[in-house]
Amino acid sequence: MTSPEYAHHFSIHNLPYGVASSPCHPTPQCATRLDNTIIFLADLQEANFFSSIPSLPANIFANPTLNPFASLPKETHADVRRALQSTIQQNALPPQSTAEISTVTMHLPISIPSFTDFSCSLTHNQNAGRIILNHETLPPAFFHFPIGYTGRASTIVVSGSPVTRPIGHIYDTLSPPEGNEKKKKVIFAPCRALDYELELGVVVGRPLSPGTRLKATDAEEYIFGLVVLNDWSARDIQGLEMIPLGPLNGKNFATTISPWIVTMDALRPFKVEGPQPRVSLPEHMQDPGKFNYDITVMEALGGEERKGETVVGRSNAKKMFWSVRQMCAHLA
Repeated sequence: MTSPEYAHHFSIHNLPYGVASSPCHPTPQCATRLDNTIIFLADLQEANFFSSIPSLPANIFANPTLNPFASLPKETHADVRRALQSTIQQNALPPQSTAEISTVTMHLPISIPSFTDFSCSLTHNQNAGRIILNHETLPPAFFHFPIGYTGRASTIVVSGSPVTRPIGHIYDTLSPPEGNEKKKKVIFAPCRALDYELELGVVVGRPLSPGTRLKATDAEEYIFGLVVLNDWSARDIQGLEMIPLGPLNGKNFATTISPWIVTMDALRPFKVEGPQPRVSLPEHMQDPGKFNYDITVMEALGGEERKGETVVGRSNAKKMFWSVRQMCAHLA
């Protein structure tokens, strides 16, 4: 997502938010991207490009994270987006406010106090049933609510950060079983089954007061945007530790997110209807109409600058059984 190869994803209709630094902007600060140009938003605010937005606090884009901006009302986000688009269309960006993508360093865009990993794909859960139980058995709760577990926020890093192969307790599949009962030997060793999972991350910008319930139909007011997420997984460590309390070190050693947060306003044209519920849902989980997004996603393995890459998977976010709004409602 920092490569110039992806310029076509960053049109005036996108304008995502991130945190960047450059030789002329050595302190990490809020930015957006147009094609292969990074626009430092603090410079625009200092030059009064957002002066018509009274709800926008002074110097908010000079922060090293997007959290203060993400927590503002949706109306303020929309006003900033319109002001940006107008400035770009008028070709009025101050020269000192921009930098080429090849000259900048991207940083973790938000401070993340906690996160929850949901499993919302029907196909993914069916495939897991085939692998573990040899048939398409779904978790008992799957059609009633989005199932998930609490992750480790401290191991979330921005895309491009090095990831260390984890070490943990695994079954030694390279040695014969031990004893009369032919039990598998447990060893402490580097992971032999490092895996990836392509996911979308939901960035909650506006906090919800403790004890406050949330309806899925109202949840978008609290969602700042989406990121691309790689849920790194150590399958052999995970397989041994899963019973009875679920994953820990097999899933919590690293999670990578894209440096850019795509806003819900930018995604609005891609809204589509999702799957119909299979059971009667409580009121707060009901989310009729267009609640999913037609977003094509792809995984590829390859060298630098995408040379010799091999596509290993394709999918679409519209296939998710539970919407991002339903996830937030259930979590609340």
